[in-house]
Amino acid sequence: MHWVPARVARSFEHDHPEPPCPYREAREALETRENKLCLAALTEMLGRRDYGAEEARRKLRHAGFRASAIDHALERAQELRFLDEERFLVSYIEERLRRGWGRLKIEADLRQRGSDPHMLPGYPDRFFSAEDDLERACAALARKAVPERNAFERLVRHLMGKGFPYRIAAQAVRIRLDEEESA
Repeated sequence: MHWVPARVARSFEHDHPEPPCPYREAREALETRENKLCLAALTEMLGRRDYGAEEARRKLRHAGFRASAIDHALERAQELRFLDEERFLVSYIEERLRRGWGRLKIEADLRQRGSDPHMLPGYPDRFFSAEDDLERACAALARKAVPERNAFERLVRHLMGKGFPYRIAAQAVRIRLDEEESA
């Protein structure tokens, strides 16, 4: 027996109230309907925000669609450029940089979503430089109060939690502590 996602069954039942038909015809009609509904669900998701292909695949699988319908929907969405991995990666990285995230945290988050930023042409140099990282780390520290005890360690740990490498975090903390002493 063939499992049918609830969304597909409801749609099929609503549009096909005729008497039972041969199994093969019913199965083909259900598969066609599932492909259409899966693409519609993907388009709806992409209308809210961009997704990487693997993250979209997981969400569609969680919604109950079968792998064949998901593959069909992803392929069609890529043909129509609704789903574009490079566009997703660029916008995701740029948005996280605006939020003050460091490279390590961005890469870890993308890996968790099933995307690889290294597929982007010019990555990482296109997005990250030591000067920019230091500037973002200093900006993140400007909003943070300097702790009374263990200031260096706590501030470095804070920046490393935001995804900055130790070298950049330590340099930014030294700058902040020097500014604090001279004030």
